[in-house]
Amino acid sequence: MKTFLTFLMLIVFSLSSSATNKLLCDDNATTKGGDFWPWGREANISLTTLEGTWIQRSDDGEYIAYSFDMIKTESGQRIVKVKVFDYNTCDVLMNGKGVQVGKLLNAAISGNGQTMQIRVHNFRKSDISDDSRKLDQGSRMVTVMSIVNSTGKIIDAYQLFRVSSSPSIYCD
Repeated sequence: MKTFLTFLMLIVFSLSSSATNKLLCDDNATTKGGDFWPWGREANISLTTLEGTWIQRSDDGEYIAYSFDMIKTESGQRIVKVKVFDYNTCDVLMNGKGVQVGKLLNAAISGNGQTMQIRVHNFRKSDISDDSRKLDQGSRMVTVMSIVNSTGKIIDAYQLFRVSSSPSIYCD
């Protein structure tokens, strides 16, 4: 059953990622209030480097945390377990799994009666034209999480900041 679900996830992500190639290659794509990310110029994402705990500041000023834990299936396939939790209360909000498709991590997450598809992108700092962004010091990459709708269109995007290289929730 696990093998079937993994296979089904791969098919869904492959189909949805091909539908978004036009959007991801559009250098004029904007998200949320005109934020500009150089869609289509993503750098390869390393699942090993992504592993850990990351935070994102939401529009209402709350911090949401994401835990990415890379695991290998019995067949050797690499899957990322994703956990979304409230950074202040440690309440787990959503759980899911993802796979690398091309240069991106695609994941389906669900919780509280909601299911979402997210993508994690890596960009080189040199490809980002807005110098006013808060960028991690010492890193040459910027990590961005996008939320996509059922047609693959990006409906929101947030910059992620690493807080730990461990995927274990710090609240445990």
